Amino acid sequence: MSTQLNKPTEIDWARLAAYIDGEGCISLLYGNFRNRSGTSKKYLAVRVAIANTDARLLIWLRETFGGCIQCCESNRRSRTGRVVFTWTQGSAKAIRLLTECLPYFVIKKDQAELAIAFHELMPRRGQRHNPEMIITALSLKNQLSGLKRKAWAKADLALQKLPTQRRNEYVN
Repeated sequence: MSTQLNKPTEIDWARLAAYIDGEGCISLLYGNFRNRSGTSKKYLAVRVAIANTDARLLIWLRETFGGCIQCCESNRRSRTGRVVFTWTQGSAKAIRLLTECLPYFVIKKDQAELAIAFHELMPRRGQRHNPEMIITALSLKNQLSGLKRKAWAKADLALQKLPTQRRNEYVN
């Protein structure tokens, strides 16, 4: 199936932002890969992923925004034992998604902004990675990890502020 974006509506962008906020992950990737000739090259990439046990959501995402769906291995199941599906979009298409969702993010706006900054550092075709670019990209990657840790700490703090009876409703 084609990964070309359709013409999502404003409501589609808001829904996507909500799904990324709630069930999604924004990742900055850095590593090495071997091309067909066996030469090792460095890569920088941005990836947006949303996981869910209901494939209908992921099919809607693919039909509306492109990307691909993967069914995770049988050992990666939800707490209820259901299979987890993951929709992913990478590269420049992921950046377009994040840019269009920026006004609608509630939780992951900072992460999206870092991912966009990271993408702007990525070398264009034929351009080489220079050491300064790599250092800056890794710094942004570390900042994103820090934002994710802060988000968990804020969620824990918010739960602690709830009365004990209500806190148990959220935890259990």
